[in-house]
Amino acid sequence: MKNSIIALSIFVALFLQGCWLDAVENPNVTTDKFLDSPQLATNWVNGSRSQMASTINVIIELTELTSDNYYNNRTISSKVFDIPQIDYTDLDVGRIQSAIHSLRRTADFGLNTVLPKDPDSTPEQEAELKFYLAVSQLFSGEYFEALPNEALGAPLSSETLLGLANTTFDEVISLAPNSDFAKAALIGKARIAFHLNSTADLRTLATFVVNSTPQFTYQVQFDGINGPSNSFQNLLFDSS
Repeated sequence: MKNSIIALSIFVALFLQGCWLDAVENPNVTTDKFLDSPQLATNWVNGSRSQMASTINVIIELTELTSDNYYNNRTISSKVFDIPQIDYTDLDVGRIQSAIHSLRRTADFGLNTVLPKDPDSTPEQEAELKFYLAVSQLFSGEYFEALPNEALGAPLSSETLLGLANTTFDEVISLAPNSDFAKAALIGKARIAFHLNSTADLRTLATFVVNSTPQFTYQVQFDGINGPSNSFQNLLFDSS
């Protein structure tokens, strides 16, 4: 036993000597260095698309479990959401909140810090980031009675959050009226009208969307190799 301990000690000493680590410096780790990097707005918008996909991953997984008519006994996801039993102490409720806030913070930082630092940023990039901000506000108002709209902020009512989302969607349409984000913003405004029981606005918006873009569907992009991958697809196939 004593010989084994001595041998192990010698092995560990040789291992540490051969693998001595120095401090690792990455030029893109700190905020200041990132903000001085080239193609700043383009890089941040690409990252925001990834965050949008990650947020949709969480939202779709748990809202579909809540709303479908199938008994969830073959996946590793929540069983109580399927009842539905949704408690504010549930870790999955925290996952939804975290995903929404991560999307909001990503869009906020891009709009307020990244774009002003990049002289080559475009109105289309601003519209895309505002769309992600509006989606975070929409999800906050759709799925929660109250949530903050800023870090460490006071909770706002669902009606207030939906109103903020409606205003932000209008800004998206104004910035890039011919973009897919503008089309998706109109659909978002229709969802808001539905939740606020604004029947006349809902009918007007829905009719306009159907007549102007009958084939349009907004999609997020997943990456099965580099991530984020489609976790809902994994729930359906990999866990059965």
